[in-house]
Amino acid sequence: MMRIDTSFDLDLSYSIKMSIHKTAARLKSLGTKEFINPQLSAPSMHLVSAGSKYMRSALVFIAATAIGRKPSEFVDLASAIELLHTASLVHDDIIDRDSIRRGRPAVHIKYGMEAAILAGDALISKSISLSTKYGPEVIGSISHAAMCMCAGEMLDFKFQKSKRVPTVNDYTKIATLKSASLIGTAASISAVYAKKPELASKLYEFGKYAGIAFQMRDDILNFAGLNDSSRKSTGNDTARFRPNIAKVILDSDGGREHALQSAIKLNNRFIDIANRQLEGEDVAPSLAGYANLIRLRQEQ
Repeated sequence: MMRIDTSFDLDLSYSIKMSIHKTAARLKSLGTKEFINPQLSAPSMHLVSAGSKYMRSALVFIAATAIGRKPSEFVDLASAIELLHTASLVHDDIIDRDSIRRGRPAVHIKYGMEAAILAGDALISKSISLSTKYGPEVIGSISHAAMCMCAGEMLDFKFQKSKRVPTVNDYTKIATLKSASLIGTAASISAVYAKKPELASKLYEFGKYAGIAFQMRDDILNFAGLNDSSRKSTGNDTARFRPNIAKVILDSDGGREHALQSAIKLNNRFIDIANRQLEGEDVAPSLAGYANLIRLRQEQ
């Protein structure tokens, strides 16, 4: 059986680490006042208080540092992106009927379906609220990412409901909308705020392709049974007809080992495409280091 290197450790500067700590503290400080009603506060904070890997926040701060800004400027913006991501998880768990997230019962399992839907809505609202001080261009970018994520989830659900396996092109479209749009936004948002549109566009494309590779990484680990089931319901993508890149390749070419090898090659290809988006730019080395952590490798 193939062995896959699943390590994913970021080597970050002190200022970026401190900004991530401040983001975590900012998020965990949200309470009843923020959500007005305590019955809304508890389900909204359920996953937020559990913490996360803060990989999207790290990307915000890495990109900000790379363009010459202080990462501490963007703590509220990183918090907004984390809240938007968390909202998508709350709603995603409802649609996918998953029961565990971040080592806890999913919000709809603990608080009920209605409270979970409202909690997801509240987290989106708070995300927009935190981004307002950064100006209309930033708000527009956050809002566009939210719309893309909804569109991707709808497309994902269409394939699940019809019990059809998507093509590679269909899969890539779903991953681009559902996952990569927010990672592209995280990579580019500091440049949007700094009014560097050309660089922001390149950073978004970098994040988009890295985000597709990240979704592939997650799917490959699920297919190989290497995801941590204590942190979230890994389930079985194949049995539930969830779009999974390894399953897509397995259906078209046959053979489990071949499907995994081909999916890993595709993950690597998208990392290479991501890095090419920033060729010749001063920010390239910093961002390439981040992207290459997403690259899956077979252990010898």
